[in-house]
Amino acid sequence: MRFEGPILTLECNESSYAIDIGAVQEILDVRPIKPLPNTPAYLLGMIDLRGINVPVADLRLLLGGSAAADQPSTRILVTSVRSDGINHIIGLRCDRVIEVTQIDEGTLASIDSADLLHWSDAGMAGMARVKSTPVALIDLDRLFAALGNSPLAVAG
Repeated sequence: MRFEGPILTLECNESSYAIDIGAVQEILDVRPIKPLPNTPAYLLGMIDLRGINVPVADLRLLLGGSAAADQPSTRILVTSVRSDGINHIIGLRCDRVIEVTQIDEGTLASIDSADLLHWSDAGMAGMARVKSTPVALIDLDRLFAALGNSPLAVAG
């Protein structure tokens, strides 16, 4: 399991998550997103990032939550997702970015009970604690691979 170095903690759907900081290129304040036709609900549209078209997905929806209006704390994480040997630049809208930090030593664990609970842990790398708070570790490559042939693969 990865997550041996720094992580970025964030909040979505009132839950705490973390992603490998190596997957994050930058963090943007929320900005207008140009919608695209005929897309799944989680694909919000595109933003222009210094001349590059970047698709933006709603992390709330990707994680099984419901849509919500932007708040002052809403951010767009510009991330790198690897699929079929290609790195794609994908924006992820989240409720709040907390901090860059480390996982509490000795708390990284797989989600062994996922099958027993009939829970699809696709996209989850495991669970850990950060400053004694439980966080779910998101593996972005696995999360997007679970989507199959997604229009998100059209990163510019």
